[in-house]
Amino acid sequence: ALSSVLLLNTNDMPTQDQLDISVLSVGPEVAGTKLWGKGAITATLTYNNLQPYMNLVPQNFEWKKAPESASAAISLRQKTGKTGMLKLYASFDDGKFKLAQEDLTQEKMVDFALGNRNMFINTSYRTALNKNWVAATSASFTADADDVSFDGNQFDKALKGFHLKQTVSNELNEKVTFRGGGEWFSRSVEQSYQTVADTFVNQYDNNTFAAFAEAEIYASKRFVTRVGARVEHSSYLKKTNFAPRLTAAWKLNETSQFSMAWGWFHQNPNDDFLIYTNKLDYERADHYILSYQSAKSGRTLRTEVYLKDYRNLVKQNSNEFFVHEIYNNAGSGFAAGLDLFWRDKKSIKNGDYWISYSYLDTKRDYRNYPELAVPTFASKHNLAVVYKHWFGELRSLAGINYIYSSPRVYNNPNSEKFNSEKTLTYQSLDVSWSFLYRQNIIFYVAVTNVPGFKQEFGRRFSDQPGQDGLFKSSAIVPGSNRFYVIAILITLTQKGIENQLDKIQ
Repeated sequence: ALSSVLLLNTNDMPTQDQLDISVLSVGPEVAGTKLWGKGAITATLTYNNLQPYMNLVPQNFEWKKAPESASAAISLRQKTGKTGMLKLYASFDDGKFKLAQEDLTQEKMVDFALGNRNMFINTSYRTALNKNWVAATSASFTADADDVSFDGNQFDKALKGFHLKQTVSNELNEKVTFRGGGEWFSRSVEQSYQTVADTFVNQYDNNTFAAFAEAEIYASKRFVTRVGARVEHSSYLKKTNFAPRLTAAWKLNETSQFSMAWGWFHQNPNDDFLIYTNKLDYERADHYILSYQSAKSGRTLRTEVYLKDYRNLVKQNSNEFFVHEIYNNAGSGFAAGLDLFWRDKKSIKNGDYWISYSYLDTKRDYRNYPELAVPTFASKHNLAVVYKHWFGELRSLAGINYIYSSPRVYNNPNSEKFNSEKTLTYQSLDVSWSFLYRQNIIFYVAVTNVPGFKQEFGRRFSDQPGQDGLFKSSAIVPGSNRFYVIAILITLTQKGIENQLDKIQ
């Protein structure tokens, strides 16, 4: 897509009144849908409190307050006239927890607490202006706040954002379709850090204005190209970028196609940098993608190979992050990879399985990296195998999932080599069982990491070396070795035949 990520197309109109009641071992959820004439409304309420669960299941953390969260969402759809559709979606989330964590520098236990509040509103309207032109207008607002406390220090971050978008499209003739539009982003970020002695406050405001256009050209019934471009201007960076993009697709037969894509993609530097300086430029990625897809008789195959060239990545040449002179756009990097996906619903009677695999070769010279190196988030090999089987006589759906990720790198300050250490291989074997007690009532149980694979996500290190000259460290581990879920899922409709079985993973 040549426009941004603001959704203009959301879920279609529901077909009936429905009430879903879910009672889980971590909390309840209620979702209801009501239809009228040309409209419908859906509301969802969710509450989670892990304290009762954690009283029963051994934990790896010393929790002072177990994770607790509440959320609410509402979705409204209203058809207008012959072609119009108005959609509104709003959500609110609030969550918090507190635990005792070892301060490796001071060699003592300190309290760490995190709270988050998020509100999101999105509305869109789409209609045909005449037989050729279609217009879509959308607007969104988001507000997000993080509250973090650690050993008497307080860190707060608040984000507010607005997004307006207008698009138009016109099928100029049987072979050419035009799409274009413009949008405005407003983003305001404020961070405050308070210690016993001082308080530091930083903030920035940015307005981004963008325009985009593309033409979809059918050279034949089997070959289509999409040519377009996007231009953006940032009021805070005082920079403008231009991004050309091209895609092409060949329909090989009725069940398969081959496609390619090329384009430039820009993004603003991270908030953690912009909060201290606007003397930066856009970061840029050049994408080169080849893909193949086939879908026939319940079997689907998708493959993709890609190369991404990163430039203008932000670097900082000092750990004094609050000094704006240390930041520049001298960073670079690359990513090359392969994605495979296979799903088969036909070969095994009452069975459904899929396999996904990804290979990633990537390096970055950015942030405070001293050299081009593999970043800490990258895992070279990732594999997921999922199998679901329906046992008719038992009225049950069984599922088993296996997840594998090859080791990731991390930096050990005790080593002379940067990012030279590796985590453990990540593995998890998860199982689930869903029993259709009645057509609209499901009993569900699930367990993650059944074999108890040892899982670590790297290591934390002290800020300063000890008397022996070494930085003390501890493993970063999950909150528990396994996670258990027990649930009852109830669906109420007029016919009483609907259920949530298709939503269970």
